Amino acid sequence: MDVGRTTETEKDLVTEDETRSRIKILFWNTAGLRNKDAEFWDYTKQFDIIGMTETWIEEGNWENFKDTLPNDWTWKYRQAKRSHKKGRAKGGIVTGIKRIFKEEREGYCSDNILERRIELKGEKWSVITVYNPEGGDQVWQELKENLDDREEDKLILGGDYNARIGKKGAIINSDDKDDEERERNSKDKVINKQGKKMLNECAEKGWHILNGNLIGDEEGELTYISEQGESVIDYGIANEWALEDVDSFLFFLFCPGISVALLS
Repeated sequence: MDVGRTTETEKDLVTEDETRSRIKILFWNTAGLRNKDAEFWDYTKQFDIIGMTETWIEEGNWENFKDTLPNDWTWKYRQAKRSHKKGRAKGGIVTGIKRIFKEEREGYCSDNILERRIELKGEKWSVITVYNPEGGDQVWQELKENLDDREEDKLILGGDYNARIGKKGAIINSDDKDDEERERNSKDKVINKQGKKMLNECAEKGWHILNGNLIGDEEGELTYISEQGESVIDYGIANEWALEDVDSFLFFLFCPGISVALLS
């Protein structure tokens, strides 16, 4: 049974006085937050920025739930919503940033996207948690329309895209024509229409898929494993400016969940 998926990123900072020698960012499809135990929260405490999807936290529950969250982070959320009166709510995003970081300004926020904008070493970073439940066009259109003025920022996007891109999406050196047909490593060989859309959008924006492209995730590990099947549908993505500060994308299993890390 799948109980959540995670991706984790790390980046160097200026001095130990400000924070520590690196920053760690976690993206996790939690499949419900209210049922998480002490082990889960102990694990998240090692991260500086956290983006969690499929939290199933509704608007009426947020204030009470927020009081139970660790105090060292500033928390924001988008509520889960019900399509019917009966049954549980679907979706929901919760993000946290350690209070030691300077949050530059308000980021873009919708039902499926929650952006946090911070300043690191004098550079503007946008860390964006994405939940695209159907892998459809609407979320990509939102990203396109609302991030146009972020191209000078360093962008890290992570989350659940529900898209399968097979071995496509290799990071290609633009000066090396022999590299144009090179494949990305992945244990999921399937490409679906949502994956084709994702590849087209990333190519248009000059964004890079991190899974299966960097040291630490050399094999392109699976990110979803359940009784229904297994696949890669959760991704880390970086624009050109952020990619230069990333040197690995680590993958490891945490309980039945999955975690990936970017180091620089």
